[in-house]
Amino acid sequence: MARLSPEELLGRLEKGKPIPAILLLGEEPYLRDACRTQLIERFVAEASRTWAVSRYSAGRGETQAALDQAQTMAMLSLQQVVFLEDTEAIEKLGEKNRDEAVAQLGAYLEDPAPFTVLVVEATGLDQRMKLGKLLAEKTLVVECGLGQKVEERLLDLLLPIPPDIKQTAHTPSAAASGGAHLFVVSPGGSVSHETDASEVRYKRTREKLKQLLTDGQLDEREIEIEVTQPTPVMFDMMVPQGAPEGMDNLSEMLQDMMPKRKKKRSVKVAEARRILLGEELEKLINKEDVTADALERVQTMGIIFLDEIDKIAGQRGPASGGPDVSREGVQRDLLPIVEGSNVQTKHGMVKTDHVLFIAAGAFHVAKPSDLIPELQGRFPIRVELQSLTEADFVRIMTEPENALTKQYSALVEADGAKLEFTADGIAEIAKIAAHVNDRMENIGARRLHTVMTTLLEDVLFGLPDSGVRTVRVDRELVQSRLKTGYESPKRGRGRGCGLIATPLVACNFLRPRRNKTAAAWVSNM
Repeated sequence: MARLSPEELLGRLEKGKPIPAILLLGEEPYLRDACRTQLIERFVAEASRTWAVSRYSAGRGETQAALDQAQTMAMLSLQQVVFLEDTEAIEKLGEKNRDEAVAQLGAYLEDPAPFTVLVVEATGLDQRMKLGKLLAEKTLVVECGLGQKVEERLLDLLLPIPPDIKQTAHTPSAAASGGAHLFVVSPGGSVSHETDASEVRYKRTREKLKQLLTDGQLDEREIEIEVTQPTPVMFDMMVPQGAPEGMDNLSEMLQDMMPKRKKKRSVKVAEARRILLGEELEKLINKEDVTADALERVQTMGIIFLDEIDKIAGQRGPASGGPDVSREGVQRDLLPIVEGSNVQTKHGMVKTDHVLFIAAGAFHVAKPSDLIPELQGRFPIRVELQSLTEADFVRIMTEPENALTKQYSALVEADGAKLEFTADGIAEIAKIAAHVNDRMENIGARRLHTVMTTLLEDVLFGLPDSGVRTVRVDRELVQSRLKTGYESPKRGRGRGCGLIATPLVACNFLRPRRNKTAAAWVSNM
């Protein structure tokens, strides 16, 4: 199957050749998006792209819908583009549904609509299957990827070009005549020419290596590649603390001016492919477009979470002995940002007018009303979160992928023992954690760390010398180890708290979450 690059495809389009169907292959979504954008810009006018560009997914069973749309002429446009994504999902269907989908595609490709360009997208297709064979024969195959470039660079490292071939290839006379040749006179007197034998051998060996490289048989072979080393940070000391805005970029500017240092490394072919692919991808990234898109997203969809805001809230009133200047100063520094201002960053100016601010704090000592009135007014919606219950502690110890019980099991397993938690043991730990939080300071899920440390202290200290092979944590073990902490006297509880937010913007962010006693404030300017 002859595959074209996006540049070769655009060259064909410039010649005006009709292309009714295109097979777009590529594993990198970023590159497929770039090819898709080029096709849309080439075939459809900007004013007609809303209704002249359609996207369907074969993985969702939309193959027939895409073909129906391809046979329907778009309004107000002489040409339309129909994308059928995830086409490799057809091969995973049952035999009846797969044959039906292939037959539908085959019927359309036999008589494609002249006003439609059908773009079939896939990460890869097997030509031995009916679908791959059909698309290889009836469509123009375009590979949107860096596989060929990376493969050629790997082949150059595995099999360097011999000096004699390099010399003949770069000699003006050889270039004008098409390369170095051998002229052979036959017994009959006729003269013919053949390509130099060394060049033939080199090409033949290169083709064999290419096939081995594609099959992955050379992944464990080590080769030497040249990589660019990052420039060490040496100029931070030149930017004084508290310098004007814009001076932070001085270090970065000086690093860009320094020459890039390169170093040779011996790595396996699999690792070299990853390094070279990263270099090729880096060449495709337009940093100016990325920066502009990032700034727009920050200004329109940015969320800033201010945790521990209660630490800057000082008690107000006659009993406080006067205002706390340092804490109020921090609040007044935050106020312009929350209200909406222009913040200078190294990537450009950022407006915080439409940034969502969420503030949270435990407020054990201070109250939300202890903040300055101006800052309180910028957080108009207040929500009080509930304390964790026994059921919440059980979920915390069982559901997360890196739950505390799983971490302790892995820690004990490293010493050659096995740690098992029974359901009643976990329930008892949760009961004790909730009880201690209720009788002492409520520190939320952090209480589980103190409970588990006390529970397993002797076990962890004795391993591996104790010779214990299995530790079973059930209700009886938990009650015997934590009886003293369980019956501790009541000392006082932390204060409850509240929550604030703008109604419409905060509704998607303020779903009830019972994680810890906290006051969360939300503001959207």
